[in-house]
Amino acid sequence: MPRLAALMILAMLGLAGPAAAADVYKCTGADGKTYYTGTPCPAGAEEKRLDVPKAPPRAESQAPRKSLDERIAEATDPVVKAQLEIEKQRCELARTQLERYENAPYLIQRNDDGSERRLSDEEAAAEMQRLRQQIAERC
Repeated sequence: MPRLAALMILAMLGLAGPAAAADVYKCTGADGKTYYTGTPCPAGAEEKRLDVPKAPPRAESQAPRKSLDERIAEATDPVVKAQLEIEKQRCELARTQLERYENAPYLIQRNDDGSERRLSDEEAAAEMQRLRQQIAERC
């Protein structure tokens, strides 16, 4: 369960993926539970700042990118491994979402106030294209 909690916290940080550099803080609360956050730890928690390096830009001539499963298996740093696990979950979610969107007769957008509106065909196509691009870039 602690591993899942750490993954969820990293996901909530809005990490843009392995190419993004981010400040990550490892916090250990008074109860001994460890969690990760993108902001400094609250008062009373033991804090360790983790430097997450930015990946070098990928040249077009480089060998094809390894699969997420391969990169997860090779990762030795627990923070990097957690980021890759999150990326894998995001890929699976994007693929599932795209499949559902492609099979739906129309798409509904829920607003912050709880109201809903039907997306136009152009808006739905743009949302599906955004998912396709996300999958191509990250998965």
